[in-house]
Amino acid sequence: MKSRMALLVLLLTAGLYRPAAADVQIGVGIALPGIRVGINVPSYPDLAPVPGYPVYYAPNLAMNLFFYDGEYWAFSDDNWYSSAWYDGPWNMVEPDYVPYYLLRVPVGYYRRPPAFFRGWNRGGPPRWDQRWGNNWRDRHQGWDRWNHSAEPGRAPLPAYQRRYSGSHYPAPGEQRTLKNRYYRYQPRGPQPQRPGAQPGHPQRPGAQHAAARRQAPMVRTPPGRPQAQMQRQQAQKRLVQQRQQQAQQRQAQQRQVQQRQVQQRQVQQRQVQQRQQQAQRRQVQQRQVQQRQQQAQRRQVQQRQVQQRQVQQRQMQQRQMQQRQMQQRPVQQRQMQQRQQQAPQHQAPRAQGHARPGPAGHGGSKKPNNGGHPPGDR
Repeated sequence: MKSRMALLVLLLTAGLYRPAAADVQIGVGIALPGIRVGINVPSYPDLAPVPGYPVYYAPNLAMNLFFYDGEYWAFSDDNWYSSAWYDGPWNMVEPDYVPYYLLRVPVGYYRRPPAFFRGWNRGGPPRWDQRWGNNWRDRHQGWDRWNHSAEPGRAPLPAYQRRYSGSHYPAPGEQRTLKNRYYRYQPRGPQPQRPGAQPGHPQRPGAQHAAARRQAPMVRTPPGRPQAQMQRQQAQKRLVQQRQQQAQQRQAQQRQVQQRQVQQRQVQQRQVQQRQQQAQRRQVQQRQVQQRQQQAQRRQVQQRQVQQRQVQQRQMQQRQMQQRQMQQRPVQQRQMQQRQQQAPQHQAPRAQGHARPGPAGHGGSKKPNNGGHPPGDR
């Protein structure tokens, strides 16, 4: 425990030291490994130099990826991350330990700028002093001013990493071996300290002290300073915890938003289904109404046909009656004629019968000599 505390004191002391003449930030940050930050670079990126700065950036990626002093740097979700390889593993670096030349990169070279960049000059650096507060600004006065003539050169790009992508991307242990073999560049300033440099082989306290001494300049600490450093360290830990809590809160909010979106989609789908069902019901009702109308029309047609048939039958009956009457008229006329002819014959005998009682020769009527024919037959 004492060895770890001593290491932290040395690291914090190294972060407090910043020479003004060389204008190079000296600091060792305590990074948090194994954090998923949403940075995914599937293949070796195309890096272009930022004019006037010893920094490269990735113009073809939709993320804030940079390369400076032999390390990849990424800015995501208001945090800085570093890695020796282009696709991680990434380690979160506190704002006090981010290199100044990286913080000085103009706003226009951030391919995915956060919302709080709006309104800032694209040709100037982001206003980190406004973002990170007065305490950070007091500890890093003059971070945005430097001697351009004394600007260091750019570190060579690790082109050997181009051969490793996808399933051939090396594990962290193999990454260190390949870097030591193919990349001879030595960083100008201390790099962020990554806990567990060799998985499975923890460093001894003496080795940690030696590494810290190599990376940090020797600075004499006045009495009482370790307590202030411990307080600062605790404040930094709290800051890390707060940021982790904020990240968790963001994730929870994102989950809630996703859940709401899913619920809204489900509600919309249900509404669409209900509308479709209502439309189907309306179509069924319309079909039923149409069927009823068709049935009513059929009934009307049938009634009309029945009425027409009845009218035709009546007309046929009337014609038949007229024909019968026409046929019976000649017969009736003949019968009437016969009756008329027979009527005088019946009347003549009756007249004779009335004449017989008179005696002959006593004023009795004489029998006409018409040959025995009635008058009507002449």
